[in-house]
Amino acid sequence: MTPGPQSSEGWSEPNMHIGCAVEWEHDVLASWRRSAGGKPLPRPEVWQPLPAGVCWFLCRVEPEDCDKLYVIGSRDWKLLFGTCRLQTIAADPCQGTDDYRHKSRIVRMKKALATGDRFEPLIFTAFSGEGPFVIIDGNHRAIALLQLGLLIGQTVFIGFHPRMGQEYLWFRRAVHS
Repeated sequence: MTPGPQSSEGWSEPNMHIGCAVEWEHDVLASWRRSAGGKPLPRPEVWQPLPAGVCWFLCRVEPEDCDKLYVIGSRDWKLLFGTCRLQTIAADPCQGTDDYRHKSRIVRMKKALATGDRFEPLIFTAFSGEGPFVIIDGNHRAIALLQLGLLIGQTVFIGFHPRMGQEYLWFRRAVHS
């Protein structure tokens, strides 16, 4: 996901394609609110403390990015799946114990996607274009998309800031799980 020279389509080469810059309030937060069903402050424990100066971009997921993707580092994901690594979680058949309703939500998302439903773009954060990338909105959607083979090519929002991996416990928990 290293920003590189722009192609004629506006995407960079070679990993996670970084497209155009977007605005936090107008693009990213608006999408996040729509995905939260109109709740006024979706996951304020995550976005309210984001550092000033996060640079937001519209990007496209490439195959080589999948091993650098993590769900948000909250205790419940780790307890249920033993990790926050997206590929490992997506390999789980989503059966058995579901104390946190993550598995049932993933199954519901898969059914909706299989019938053609569309969802808001996923929202990631990272401290550099090399990753790792932590999902702050769309964890269940990302797993369902990966299980269905639809994650590659998805358009996502990514917020970059060099302090992301240093100051945010949910980021550190995710990538060190």
